Amino acid sequence: MLAYPLAAALALQTLASVPHAGPQYVERCDPCSIVLHNGTPAADFRFELETVQQGRVVKVIVFERGGHTVQRLDVSSMTPLAQDESFFFGGQDINFDGWLDLLLITQKGSTNAKAEYWLYDPAADRFRDLGEFPMFRVDALHYRLSTYVSNGPAGLDFEKRDYAFKGNYLVVMSEETRKPSSSRPGWYVHTVRRLENGKLVVVLRQTVKQPP
Repeated sequence: MLAYPLAAALALQTLASVPHAGPQYVERCDPCSIVLHNGTPAADFRFELETVQQGRVVKVIVFERGGHTVQRLDVSSMTPLAQDESFFFGGQDINFDGWLDLLLITQKGSTNAKAEYWLYDPAADRFRDLGEFPMFRVDALHYRLSTYVSNGPAGLDFEKRDYAFKGNYLVVMSEETRKPSSSRPGWYVHTVRRLENGKLVVVLRQTVKQPP
């Protein structure tokens, strides 16, 4: 199951006529209309798709207003979807400025998913590519983002990171990892790092045995 809580709650639909408030599954955007901030006109987004041997991918997201192109957002890489699969796309405020940003899932599996993110700059009416990340969990109360990646069965091998925006930059505030030990089969190295004076510093490192 896709590791993103909102995905399970949203119905499969196309968004050609109804502006939507959050990321959801779409067959294609022709266009998808999104109200980036309450009280502002909807912005339109269209997919430029490419058919490949394994299915189809989004190559460009075209940002439009009033039928005119404002900006073209390149999708640097994407795992192809089958022709009958839908894309997960939409607006979500990830930098807590009150304006919706954009995300598009570019890779998904049984436990992990990655997405490309774009930050909206309302002064310029343009988007800035933030990059591809594991799907963010958004903590609007504490202005934090977090990611979790499972690399093995039973959650023994994992990567967890917490992020915060410092100005326009996304900064890793802490990370927790557990990796197989290279010298002791059946054991894992558990490491916790926290940001101190601009650097991630190890505050805990221990070797733990795999449960029987």
